[in-house]
Amino acid sequence: MIFDGVSVRIRLVGRVQRRVALCPYGMSEEGQRELIDFILVRSESEAHWRSLLEELWRRGLRATKLKLISSEATPGLTAASELVWPRVALQRCWAHKLRNVASKLKRSQRQCLQEAKLIYQASTRREVIGRFRAWSTRWETAGPSEPCVAWRRIWKNPWPSNDSPQAHWKRLRTANVTERLFVEVRRRIRTMCFV
Repeated sequence: MIFDGVSVRIRLVGRVQRRVALCPYGMSEEGQRELIDFILVRSESEAHWRSLLEELWRRGLRATKLKLISSEATPGLTAASELVWPRVALQRCWAHKLRNVASKLKRSQRQCLQEAKLIYQASTRREVIGRFRAWSTRWETAGPSEPCVAWRRIWKNPWPSNDSPQAHWKRLRTANVTERLFVEVRRRIRTMCFV
């Protein structure tokens, strides 16, 4: 499953207010993706994510075959998924990881970002681990150590998508599948008013 949240502005009782649309996408073993549900909430808190996940559970989504949750791994979603589906691996979205690295770099250190991109393009788990170790060793001493330290915190199982069929790796590495949906949601919401 792929989870993401998007901030939207909607008119509620005559006032424009900010809300977050929490969206779970499912992906079959054949690679077919489908929006499962969405809810509008005030924030991406643990309580809101847990409410969504428990509702999916009540509706029958027991996750017996669920192997991976890909998301930007906000603290609220991380805690809620560990509570509802504790045995399912959680993977941070690569696009968000790379944005975090880029935000900590100077222009002269852009090579660090280019080398980080090579990590997720590896074809085997062993190669991923080797590339990550080489990257972190080089950049902990030669450049900004913050990205390396931040990635070590999430190193428990950083690329569980590599346990999935290789044909699905590209689709599972990022939670950005929801971005196209959010463009359409924002376009539709602009014309609506919620009483």
